[in-house]
Amino acid sequence: MVKVLPLLLPVSIACICAAYTCTGSPATGADVKLASSDAEIPLAVLTATPATGAAILHVTLDAGGSTVTGGSIARYEWDFDSDGTYDYDSGAVASANFFYYTPGTYTATLRVTSSAGATATTSQDIVVSAGAGWEIQTAIAGRNITMADTFDVGGNPALVYVEKFEPSDWGEDSMRLLYRRATDDTGTSWMAEVELDRLVFLQQYTGFGLFSLNGAPAVIIGRHNVSSSGGQSYCYLTRAADDTGTAWSEPERIGHGALVGLPIDVNGRAAMIGVQTAPPPFCSYSLSTDHNGETQDKPFSYGFKNSQGWYPSLQMVGGRPAISLHMKFEVPVPNAPPLGLCYLRANDEYGRQWPGDLTEVDLTIGGGPVHPDTHSHALVVTDTGPAIAYVDVGKQELRFVRANDANGDSWGDSEVLATGAGAVVATQLDGRPVLLYLNPAQTVAYFIAANNAAGTSWGFPVAIENPEHVPHRLTVIGGNLAYCYCYSQDDGSSGVKLATLR
Repeated sequence: MVKVLPLLLPVSIACICAAYTCTGSPATGADVKLASSDAEIPLAVLTATPATGAAILHVTLDAGGSTVTGGSIARYEWDFDSDGTYDYDSGAVASANFFYYTPGTYTATLRVTSSAGATATTSQDIVVSAGAGWEIQTAIAGRNITMADTFDVGGNPALVYVEKFEPSDWGEDSMRLLYRRATDDTGTSWMAEVELDRLVFLQQYTGFGLFSLNGAPAVIIGRHNVSSSGGQSYCYLTRAADDTGTAWSEPERIGHGALVGLPIDVNGRAAMIGVQTAPPPFCSYSLSTDHNGETQDKPFSYGFKNSQGWYPSLQMVGGRPAISLHMKFEVPVPNAPPLGLCYLRANDEYGRQWPGDLTEVDLTIGGGPVHPDTHSHALVVTDTGPAIAYVDVGKQELRFVRANDANGDSWGDSEVLATGAGAVVATQLDGRPVLLYLNPAQTVAYFIAANNAAGTSWGFPVAIENPEHVPHRLTVIGGNLAYCYCYSQDDGSSGVKLATLR
């Protein structure tokens, strides 16, 4: 909650809790725990640098001047907007960082606790003026665009998108996949589009992902061939011949199943995960055998404990590929949930060998169908190890859980970052995890950013322009948060908008 208060001066404020009581006497005041002697009562000192500035305002809060006679400060707690809830507990660390994204006057409150259990508080006003905001560019208009993805290519935004045609326009051709890169970092001017792939009647795209492979843009394309028996899904890789994407290779098959999540560069080789939906559903990890991604390695397929893997997320963790995924348990066992969040990390640098058992992260998730819009999650890598942002559908909570170690061998308890949450995507900005999520009604989208690289302290949810659905990806382009989404026009055509926080 934002409280509008006048700026307090000076910047550094000290507050002494002078009251005390004998052992066994009741403490007075909600925020003060009294010590048995005034020598144990702490002095809380808070300095904010800077205390004023334009959004996005990065404020360093320093409590290093806090002291206690005859003891030590054991705990520092931070309420970044003085709403009565302490947003971050830094333990014995006497500093914290916070990023204020929206204008206003905020009162940051520090509470210190001495080794004897006595507390003291002090506050500092932070004044944030108007600054960074979402800039919306219409990158493509007047077309029939059904899907789009964006990525940073050489510091400028690049788009991959699907254009659908009526049969009368292109004969048997039904869809084509196109690439386009901006000639500046703002996305106000664009190079000529390049056709990457084209489908004929009874073929359709199931998804695609734009990523960097050995420093050049690359795309993995998911195709589905429709047939009377349901059809087959396969994935293909195309790679740019240069670092900007003016020319591309012919798509080569790299894996089977429908592409899920986003592909990544695994030590110079293309890697992806596909899902086979024919019963029983299962996931497969595919890797190119060479550093140009021209040939396919034998896919690794997994299914564990009589269960099905759904909607995995793929990242590099400690130099090896790692996967988080929802598992649907098909064979009932006592007290088993219908859905669980699990994790596994390859035994080698390329992902040719994987452990036989999953690491269980959260088996308390339940309720709702197994669907990406209701059970989505994102694996991210913090400076302390892997972490997962996910939605507990039953409670409509956005949660964040961190591993207890650098490789993800064990996991801690999750924390609730927001309520009323639906699907989620994630990225990292200056090393800090950043999430974008949608509410269940799919009417308002928000982003929420961590204040540190470990993801132990988080800011407040900030509403963004409504993209109608969670974008395929939240990414960083030229050092700025960005995403793209398709939109419809009054004449029935559709296009692509690029949103950048700058």
